[in-house]
Amino acid sequence: MAKKKAKTQLRRWFPGRIRLSVVAAALLVFGGLFAVIHASRVPEPRSSDHLRVALPPPPRPAPARLTEPAKPPAAPATVAPAPAPAPTPAQATPPPSSSGLPAWRRFAAATPQVGEDRKLIAIVIDDMGVDRKRSQRAAALPAPLTLSWLPYAQEVGQQAAAARAAGHEILLHAPMQPQGHEDPGPNALLTSLSADEIRRRLDADLDRLPEAVGLNNHEGSLFTRDARAMAPVIDELKRRGLLFLDSRTTGASVAADAARTAAVPYAVRDVFLDNVQTVEAVRAQLAEVEAIARRRGFAVAIGHPHDATIEALEPWLRSLASRGFVQVPISAIVQYRIDHPSTAAATPG
Repeated sequence: MAKKKAKTQLRRWFPGRIRLSVVAAALLVFGGLFAVIHASRVPEPRSSDHLRVALPPPPRPAPARLTEPAKPPAAPATVAPAPAPAPTPAQATPPPSSSGLPAWRRFAAATPQVGEDRKLIAIVIDDMGVDRKRSQRAAALPAPLTLSWLPYAQEVGQQAAAARAAGHEILLHAPMQPQGHEDPGPNALLTSLSADEIRRRLDADLDRLPEAVGLNNHEGSLFTRDARAMAPVIDELKRRGLLFLDSRTTGASVAADAARTAAVPYAVRDVFLDNVQTVEAVRAQLAEVEAIARRRGFAVAIGHPHDATIEALEPWLRSLASRGFVQVPISAIVQYRIDHPSTAAATPG
């Protein structure tokens, strides 16, 4: 009976123990799993002291570069003062040359040696520059000629400079008012103009030919007989140190007298070569030039760049020395007149 009771009690205890064991085992399993899970979690850091993250090594500092010691700042460059503006042509005074010579001598063409028995002849060719082809033909003639350029010709300065380089002398052929209705050209000097306007126009023309030794009149049969109109022309020539050649387009011209009174160097035309434009007529006029030069010692002839004039002049100029004459520029005639004052009064009218 006692065994049966114990056995009954055992049956009651054992299932309970099994249940307890199972529960305990489950608790152990769950506890182990919890511990594993808990151990595998990374705890949230509480501060940066607890953070242990592998970072790349800091960059190595670049080696210091060797540089030259700083140079002291350079002194500021000296700036040359700007040149003063050039005066206007009406105010300008031609600068004196190093030799002190006036412009008419400074820009004179070379003159051949002249013996006492040689007679001087100056050939002046007017109206240069407008007809460029014939002007070039004239400039190709034997030097030294005196070439007088119309100021309104295109590129007149370049044309004249080329002729001067070839040995010729340069004049301004200044347009002046004629007696009749002929048109002397733009910027002409008129008797109706004020003295200031005459100077302004003359300065503008002279400035186009900076190496001219002076001027002679283009047309001007009315202007050159007017002493009041000629006065500012002569004054300007004197101020610039230039000479005057009176073309004598009228027998009533007072221009030469005005130049003489003002002590401006001057000369006067003796012969026109080509009023008749044929070779025979020009040759006849050249013979007259020779006659005057033999009689007085010098002569001045004026022609133009016409075909007949050029054709007659070329052989005549080449044979001039064989007949006892010397071809000279107009400046040589002016100088001759200064050196031989007794011959100046013998100029034909």
